[in-house]
Amino acid sequence: MRTKGFVLGIILTLGIAWILQAAEIRGRWKAERERSNRLQLNLEYGNSNNGFEISISQLPDLRQLLESGATDVTFRLVRDAGVIKFIGEFHGDEGRGSFEFEPDGTFEKRMASHGYTNIARKDVYQMAVLDVSTDYVQELSAAGYADLSIEDLIEMRIFNVTGQFINELGQSGYKDLPTSRLVEFRIHGVSPEFVREMAQSGLKDLSPDRLVEFRIHDVSPEFVRELVQSGYKDLSASRLVEFRIHGVTPEFVRELAQLGYQDLPASRLVEFRIHGVSPKFVRSIQDAGYKDVSASELVEMQIFGVDSEFIQEAWERKNAPTVRQLIDMKIRGR
Repeated sequence: MRTKGFVLGIILTLGIAWILQAAEIRGRWKAERERSNRLQLNLEYGNSNNGFEISISQLPDLRQLLESGATDVTFRLVRDAGVIKFIGEFHGDEGRGSFEFEPDGTFEKRMASHGYTNIARKDVYQMAVLDVSTDYVQELSAAGYADLSIEDLIEMRIFNVTGQFINELGQSGYKDLPTSRLVEFRIHGVSPEFVREMAQSGLKDLSPDRLVEFRIHDVSPEFVRELVQSGYKDLSASRLVEFRIHGVTPEFVRELAQLGYQDLPASRLVEFRIHGVSPKFVRSIQDAGYKDVSASELVEMQIFGVDSEFIQEAWERKNAPTVRQLIDMKIRGR
């Protein structure tokens, strides 16, 4: 019986050791010094690949070694969730080697006090890499976002959704947004400053979808202000997006005005862009002797290919043809 107990004890010990070993997280790292005090660090573990920029001041061991000119390096990245230990070598501005993650013994207990239990070891590692700390969890909770999933916490940290960002959006009228929307705002650059500047430009209470659309199509406060200065104020949000899609810029408007085409309807400006009625085209028609062509006639001329070259050929066949006659001649192939 004692022999059986001894064997069973060995099996249990080996089993526990195997489980602990299986839970260990080790991987490879690469680094590149981009500026004198910044480091682009990439960590590869299993199927995950994390890349982020970090100040070398956060890696005092590495900073001291690099300053001394050492090539063999060992250093640590200390996070709330644990410590990542690095070993390897640095040559010039590039380094590489292996790392091992050591979880903080109190982290899971502290996270449990916020309602997070049984966190997978790989998630603890991700939280360490991305600096998802208990302070960050408290910060989000204070901003109205408690009881988030671990996946949400990690994603929000990746895109720097902070309590301050959430609170400032709330002050601008955007409260209780879904976490996915907050992340989307960060991805596309919908900042509280952008929202405030848009409101100052006369575009208030825009929907979250519209704000994202503005950023995607580069409808900026500057773009709106320049259009107002060019005589186009009170344009709808959808019209502003349409202008950007088709390339109706303040410069385009100003050049047309200089050629005598001022105060055109917004729809006509879009039509000009769609059909290629550019300032260059207008100028070529005027240089050919047609200075009082209507906006609709310009569109027709471009649609049917009545350009300066055709006008020159038409004059050789007919003396001083009108714009209407030029278009008819082109249509009929004369």
